[in-house]
Amino acid sequence: MRARKYINRVEVWQNTATADNYGGNTVTPTQLGSSWANVTTIAIDKMLNYGLDTAKQAITIKTRSRSDINYFAEGIFFKYKGIEWYPTNISNKDFIDEEITIIAFGK
Repeated sequence: MRARKYINRVEVWQNTATADNYGGNTVTPTQLGSSWANVTTIAIDKMLNYGLDTAKQAITIKTRSRSDINYFAEGIFFKYKGIEWYPTNISNKDFIDEEITIIAFGK
């Protein structure tokens, strides 16, 4: 693995149901942790090749796989530089749980 490959800090969040103290539940974002990642923007011509919406900004997040964070969970999103990023595609490189690649749109 290359030194200093992951230079950006990304927060991992998930929408979870929590008690609202009135006998019901409400959905609130909960931080699962933060990870070092390599974050790059996706050029518009590449977005067209992937079939993605060009009206929104998209990024690629590459991070190490961690056993304490399930990147494939329902309702997961990422915060980077104060912007919420919602994943559209998450892939596990070579299925060996070494590196996770995420394509995400900004809100």
